[in-house]
Amino acid sequence: PRVSLGLAVAGDSFYLLGGSAPTGPVWDLVRFNMSESALEWSPVNVSGLFPDERSDFGFAGCAGRLYLFGGKTAGPLFRNDLHAFDPALAAWDSLAPGRVGSTPPSARANAGLACAGGRVYVFGGSSDPYSMDNLNDLHVFDPSTLNWTALGSDVVRGESPPPSSRASFGEANGRLFVFGGIIYKFFYPVDMDSLHMFDPLLMEWRELSPGDFMGSPPSPRHACGIVTVSGS
Repeated sequence: PRVSLGLAVAGDSFYLLGGSAPTGPVWDLVRFNMSESALEWSPVNVSGLFPDERSDFGFAGCAGRLYLFGGKTAGPLFRNDLHAFDPALAAWDSLAPGRVGSTPPSARANAGLACAGGRVYVFGGSSDPYSMDNLNDLHVFDPSTLNWTALGSDVVRGESPPPSSRASFGEANGRLFVFGGIIYKFFYPVDMDSLHMFDPLLMEWRELSPGDFMGSPPSPRHACGIVTVSGS
């Protein structure tokens, strides 16, 4: 049993990374095969350099690979490194700054990581282990060029979500959605129930208000799961 783990899908399997168990931190990669011929759990025997053990990282599948970004290692130390796992080779690959173009996002934990259009997006997170400073910046990594691009107000229209950490971040129908998360008001953490949408084609943020959808939104919360099924 474990909590605070990463979950991502590649091919016909989903993968669990790390987490916290009753006996302490866990740092392994486990696969669940969802093919019709076999439903099976199995540990992944990894080749290549396994990323440093950490918590509060971003983890997402994109174009058949798994990506790990940032998080918190011992110290505590916030990270901004990017790693890719190829299920076909069962190998991790460190996409260190010397290998990628431009500047990666700043070091952070509890950021959102999601895939849209074959590219990996990073949103928000906590910027410092000793402060209440949260972020609301958006960055995109293109695996085909190994380039990071900051998507700031100079290229993106609309008002971005407020600075937050532990928000849910996911893709549906080519768009990215941010739900909930933690903000700080007068030094106290406050859960949100807002829903924002980013359109990579229009390069535009939009907050979805109750008039834009039917029903009532979920209650305010953070660190919840978000997943896409048949475009929803």
